[in-house]
Amino acid sequence: MTRVVDYASGPGSAPGGPGGARRTEKARAAAQGRRIAAEYGLGGSIGEWNGSKLKGRVIAGWIIIVLAFFAVIGALEQGSHQPAGSAPQDTGGALAEIAIVLAFAVPMAVIPPRTKRLWLHHYEEGLVQVTGSRRVSVIRWSDLASMSLSVKQGYDDEFIGGCVLRDHAGNEVTVDDRIGLNVSKRIAARAEQVLVGRLVGPLTGQFDAGQPVTVGCLTVDQRGIECRGSQSGGRWQVSWSQVSSIGSQLSGHRVTVSTGHWGSKRAALAGQPNDFLAAYVLEHAAGRVGVPFSAH
Repeated sequence: MTRVVDYASGPGSAPGGPGGARRTEKARAAAQGRRIAAEYGLGGSIGEWNGSKLKGRVIAGWIIIVLAFFAVIGALEQGSHQPAGSAPQDTGGALAEIAIVLAFAVPMAVIPPRTKRLWLHHYEEGLVQVTGSRRVSVIRWSDLASMSLSVKQGYDDEFIGGCVLRDHAGNEVTVDDRIGLNVSKRIAARAEQVLVGRLVGPLTGQFDAGQPVTVGCLTVDQRGIECRGSQSGGRWQVSWSQVSSIGSQLSGHRVTVSTGHWGSKRAALAGQPNDFLAAYVLEHAAGRVGVPFSAH
């Protein structure tokens, strides 16, 4: 579920400067996570991570302050090195303009709240995500309905850049590079384990019963594989007699169907809810018809 709580409860300031403030912030988040976990019976804590970041206005404010500092030095030096008998430079006017700029920049940099607050708590029975100052989202593993994985382009190749988890009530938790890719992989692996145990059996049973199974842009049945159009492969259809092997990459989001001397067919799934299940359906179907399958 998603609801509003008093995340900001507790002391309003922290001793010891920024380090003390960070420790107090972590303590508040941990206490909030414990209260939510106890209230909803989420079990023991597995980990918690801080994805909070400085707001853009804070960074912009400090950049302006630094530039203004050098502008002041430049204006003062220019005034002190003015040749004798030359027209006076309006150093005071330049400093006044810089002061006006600083009047806007300093509040941008120092007025709280200074961060976009984001905390993720991982528990035995689910996840708690705290965003902003008071918004808390809770997803229990027993209520998990879907996972959407995002595929991003890196310098050399594509990679899984995060996941969005949703429960049956429509609540969602997003885990991405704000929390960290390693954490995202860990959460995605846990969610995949839950959903595979619940959803793969009915899908493969559907195939075994002679009914078509559709995951994303792919439909698999007793006749073969059909792609209704994807980011890379367009529309295509092949029969099992044409397929020599199937390869799956990026948790089932990139599929290559080799068809011998006919070449290869490719499909790029768009990261819709539970698209990753395509790899499990293809592996099961390939095993049934005796086609080699590999996943990377």
